[in-house]
Amino acid sequence: YSTASHYALHWLDEALADVLEGTRPVDALAEAQAKASVFVSCMSDNSDPRGAWPACARKADPDVVLPSE
Repeated sequence: YSTASHYALHWLDEALADVLEGTRPVDALAEAQAKASVFVSCMSDNSDPRGAWPACARKADPDVVLPSE
């Protein structure tokens, strides 16, 4: 689960980078929350979360870079 849990925080780090580049914090955090919510929902709906995390990460963020890439 450590890799899967990482993605719940990945989008928070991405939001911070966006804020440092000039995005309004409220907008960056809203986007991060939306992605994390989709990811967590997908993971909780899956009977095999260990195998589902790559597809769930892609569902939440089609542009996410997975560790195997």
